[in-house]
Amino acid sequence: MEILSKNKLSLFRKLNQKKYRDETGLFLIEGLRLAEEAINAKIFLEAVIIRNNSDTPVWLGKAKESVEFFGANQTQMDQLSDTKTPQAVILIGRIPEVKIWQNQHSPLTLAVDRIRDPGNFGTILRTASWFGVNQIVPSEDCVDVYSPKVVRASMGALFHVDVYKAVDLDTFINDWEGNVLSLDMHGEPIENIDKTPETLLVIGSEAHGVSRNILKNSTPIRISKKGTGESLNAGIAAGIALWELTS
Repeated sequence: MEILSKNKLSLFRKLNQKKYRDETGLFLIEGLRLAEEAINAKIFLEAVIIRNNSDTPVWLGKAKESVEFFGANQTQMDQLSDTKTPQAVILIGRIPEVKIWQNQHSPLTLAVDRIRDPGNFGTILRTASWFGVNQIVPSEDCVDVYSPKVVRASMGALFHVDVYKAVDLDTFINDWEGNVLSLDMHGEPIENIDKTPETLLVIGSEAHGVSRNILKNSTPIRISKKGTGESLNAGIAAGIALWELTS
């Protein structure tokens, strides 16, 4: 196992920025659970970084022989990670080729509109995967899906769903041949909606909601409030809506 050099450390640290992820096609996968998920999902790896004096998990043996292994001290792990308590393993993965939407058929597809909070986006991916909704279409102004915080919040779901190339959602919805539902505080109660095949569900951010143009060209639906509170965050709202639409 090689010692992590200053040059390699500098290169890998830059992957916390979208600019360098785009330039290199690489992204960070931090933590034992995420690392194992990535390897099991056969994400192509460029490097494995292990904190010095840490036990090497058995499943790391599944990594291809071409993958470089580096040992790093605690200071280096702190510099690579954007968390307060970095874990013992960080992988450098290659971003898979982004799929372009080509009228894939599915009972339910999820579109995300202007979700800029990485925690919410990651939670939405995790929730969609749980409910078997594996087609995710982001708008062009969503957070980068390979941001370390999105990857971490997805808890490995990113490796098991298809996140398509970002689109202009207005155009995408105009071309959609099935039913389009949008979560909105003033919509029809979701429990009253008939479930139809080829449905597109649009989730907006907590701050801005779904855009007005999309609301005009879709059926607004709401999650009925039983108690108090101003709103639900996007991740929780997505979970409730997906449960209703897949039950």
